[in-house]
Amino acid sequence: MYGDTGGEQYKANVSRFAAYKAAMATKLARTGFEDKTTGKLIPQDKIAKATLGQFNDWLATEVNTATARARTAKQFDMFNDPQRRRLFGNIKWIDSRSADPRPEHEKFYGHVWAKDDPFWASNQPGNLWNCKCDIEETDEPVTDNANIPQSLIPKGL
Repeated sequence: MYGDTGGEQYKANVSRFAAYKAAMATKLARTGFEDKTTGKLIPQDKIAKATLGQFNDWLATEVNTATARARTAKQFDMFNDPQRRRLFGNIKWIDSRSADPRPEHEKFYGHVWAKDDPFWASNQPGNLWNCKCDIEETDEPVTDNANIPQSLIPKGL
């Protein structure tokens, strides 16, 4: 259900992302940062501090994304426990709690799929950047999902 469970693809993605960050830091250190208020380059003595600030932002992004994806993976593992499958055979997509929800997931709101439906192989909350959708187990019947197009798995997630 989750693709490569061995983690090799994850390791490759983490390594590639680390290389991109290192290349970007090198580029920033060489070219400097532009002050957003004045449009002038920040002096060399402040570039290190600005680079660190950028990396802190990236780290927060990585942590938030990894946390959201891990939460969804844990939910699916819990949902597939045999006792829970007996009680709740289906999963319902819950509305986003975002103030500005994406149309890409709105088509899923309130729809119910069987836990073993192939839909879940490529559609889970968190598959889009900063997704705030959720899912819940349910004993509600599966909805008519024939006209709901499958989403493509975003690169990197």
